[in-house]
Amino acid sequence: MQSIHAHAFSGIMRVIHSLSTNHSVKDWSIIVLMNNASTSKDSNIHSSSNKSELNKSGQEDVLLNALGNDPLAIWRTLNLKVSHDPQNIKLHVQRLLFGLENELADYIPGALQDLFISLQQTGLPLRQRMFSLLSPVMMQTDRVYFQRWLDEDSDQNLECRNYPGAVFSSQTCQGKGENSEQSLSGRAVQEPGANNPLAKARFEIEMGRIDKARSLLEALCAKELNNSEAINELQNLYRCTHNQAAYQSFIKQLQKSAGRLPELWEKFSIKNNSESK
Repeated sequence: MQSIHAHAFSGIMRVIHSLSTNHSVKDWSIIVLMNNASTSKDSNIHSSSNKSELNKSGQEDVLLNALGNDPLAIWRTLNLKVSHDPQNIKLHVQRLLFGLENELADYIPGALQDLFISLQQTGLPLRQRMFSLLSPVMMQTDRVYFQRWLDEDSDQNLECRNYPGAVFSSQTCQGKGENSEQSLSGRAVQEPGANNPLAKARFEIEMGRIDKARSLLEALCAKELNNSEAINELQNLYRCTHNQAAYQSFIKQLQKSAGRLPELWEKFSIKNNSESK
């Protein structure tokens, strides 16, 4: 597991704990906490102490409840949540730190790009600090890319990139971006075959392609009414994205084609989820 400076980690956690989950970051002076922490002595954080730090920081319950489970399952949930709430800076940082601590380096550039896109030209100290923390696990070409973005405080002169794990696309970069094959070059991310639609859908969520994943899952769940794994994945997608319209549309189609509401859907409701808005 990736080791980082313990005091730097806890400093950043204090920062994001101080940020409102319902508003954009406005008071950047709080970043002093992170700058002070970065001068502390080195200390490794292992999984047990990581969990303690996360508990102290007031992380969202999705992380606390899922710690110790499949990191990619947690990553998918974080991607879904970020896609629904792009201005939740605390959530962006949680996602990046989770990726760092669980060796999801292939997805780090995409998540960092999402943070940069969401902040635009605000929050430069936070962007600089996160880049400094994450750059050791990034490829050289990615480090150069984000350093130039920081130096110019914009990506207007940069070629667009479709990074694995990125939920958002920049509207200010140059061109349509590299294709998926180019973006995956040199990375360990591998796409599942079409013969495994559930694995394919999960991969699409991990990559940040939420709409494509939803289409795959809806098709699979409509075909296999008792596929509990696929249904759980789709229900989690609806909950985390709060996509009531898509859910209602799918349920109507499901009732029409199946002639009834399948048992695994009877008690599900987005509104019953405690995080619904």
